[in-house]
Amino acid sequence: MSKIILAGEILIDLISNDYVNNITRAKSFTPYFGGSPANIAATLGDLGVESTMFSRIGKDAFGYAIIENLKSRNVNTKYIQIDPYSHTSMVLIAKSKN
Repeated sequence: MSKIILAGEILIDLISNDYVNNITRAKSFTPYFGGSPANIAATLGDLGVESTMFSRIGKDAFGYAIIENLKSRNVNTKYIQIDPYSHTSMVLIAKSKN
C-alpha cells in the first residue's frame, strides 16, 4: 500500500447557515474541518491509504477536534504541532446564491 505525506494548512471553515450577500449579515455559522492538505489526508485515510499530516494547530477546542477527526479517519497526526500561544486558524465563509 502507498504511503502519502501531506504538509500544509489545517483550519476550521465557518460557513454561514443563511444565504447572505454580505458576511456581516450572517446570523450563525457551522464549523467544518478544512484546509486542502488535511481534507486530502482524511480522504486518503478513508480509502485505506496510509497518510501522515505535517502541520501546526492551536491549543484549543478546534485544534483538538481536528486531531481527533483525523485520527478517526486513519491519518497519522504525530507530526502535527500544537502551538500553546496561537489559536487554530478559522475562515469565515458566506453562503451566497451569486
